[in-house]
Amino acid sequence: MRNESSSDHSWNNMDNDILVKIFMTLNVMDLITSVSQVCSSWRSACCEPVLWKKLDLRMLKPSFVCNPPKPYPWSNRLPANILMSVLKRSLNLSRGNVTFLIFNFFECIRDEHLVFIAKSRMGHMEVIGTYCKNLFELKIDCQFDLNLACALTKNFRKLKVVSLRCKTVHNEALIHILDNFENLEVLNISHCLFIQFEIGSKTSFTLYHEPVQSIIEKGSRLKQFLTCQTKSCDTCKSAPSVEGVSRSIWYELEQRYWQEDESD
Repeated sequence: MRNESSSDHSWNNMDNDILVKIFMTLNVMDLITSVSQVCSSWRSACCEPVLWKKLDLRMLKPSFVCNPPKPYPWSNRLPANILMSVLKRSLNLSRGNVTFLIFNFFECIRDEHLVFIAKSRMGHMEVIGTYCKNLFELKIDCQFDLNLACALTKNFRKLKVVSLRCKTVHNEALIHILDNFENLEVLNISHCLFIQFEIGSKTSFTLYHEPVQSIIEKGSRLKQFLTCQTKSCDTCKSAPSVEGVSRSIWYELEQRYWQEDESD
């Protein structure tokens, strides 16, 4: 009995710096579900800022789902309530030190997730008129439509860097953030597939590999506006043609390239 107590005492009093170095090798699920529950000193170490600069949620996926049959990669999405639970526990431990969020490639990120991130009280930071003060850069890993664009401009007013690299992007959504993000300095839309809806229609649209002129003109006012031309871009040359393109093929292309970023 004495040995067990002695062992517990030694684990509880490990040097904080050593604990942090060990915890840096773990993923976010290890931190929020296991090590932070061991004892008070381990939980305190789990709150160190160095562990939370980048909140990487790419490993999140339903353990009971195997690789889905093509062309339905989106069937492997995590339930929205589970993603919300992970976000709540992660942001609680982070104490306001998250500056970079990475979501799972096939996740459907809802407005409620973004709004929660924006409005969360992280540590002692007070939310008064502005949201998520430490979040200045955001990389989107899902189709970028007007609803998502509106959620960003409403709740993340201080974003300076937005990357949509290798994503399917609605032109109206791009125009919205270019018109409404006062602090935006860098926008990366390299290797994107652009959707232009017909006026007055929600179903009739045209696909493009390059942004329309109005977007280029608005983007050129930024400090850094990253785009590419299909004819001279090796990445875009490897993409399937827009005519009759299979969505599952395009998702595979996104997954192959999205982690790289010219704005990094």
